[in-house]
Amino acid sequence: MDYLLRDGERMRLPYPRGIDVDRILKSLTVVVIDKVPGGARDVPIVGVHAKGKVAAEFVSIARYATFSQGYWLPHRSIDEGDAGSGYTGPRCSTNR
Repeated sequence: MDYLLRDGERMRLPYPRGIDVDRILKSLTVVVIDKVPGGARDVPIVGVHAKGKVAAEFVSIARYATFSQGYWLPHRSIDEGDAGSGYTGPRCSTNR
């Protein structure tokens, strides 16, 4: 989620701003699966309580929208971060 929020801010896209991070974090839980295909037993996985289902689903929607409108459009390019800013990840700039 962090990269969606950060990249959405840098690309000036509204989609990641709709992610309800607090709701998702409050609804996370650990689910233990008794037996999975392949024979493994007592496998822990991360789950989401029903109250956080819509918030968790919206992460997928925001991710899709951010990728389709931010990363895959030909008028945007990913540049290296500014050396003095402390940010080491990619930065998006609009080429016009």
